[in-house]
Amino acid sequence: MEGFTIDASECGNVGRFINHSCSPNLYAQNVLWDHDDMRMPHVMFFAVENI
Repeated sequence: MEGFTIDASECGNVGRFINHSCSPNLYAQNVLWDHDDMRMPHVMFFAVENI
């Protein structure tokens, strides 16, 4: 499977403002929602610690 690139430079939701950090407080997880096609996962972000 080839890698993916997410480019939110021109459109997107509030998630487009998530940036990198030396001490990240989020982690990304591929999630299947409404289907079982491993080629089309949704990328979901979760907090590392309780908010």
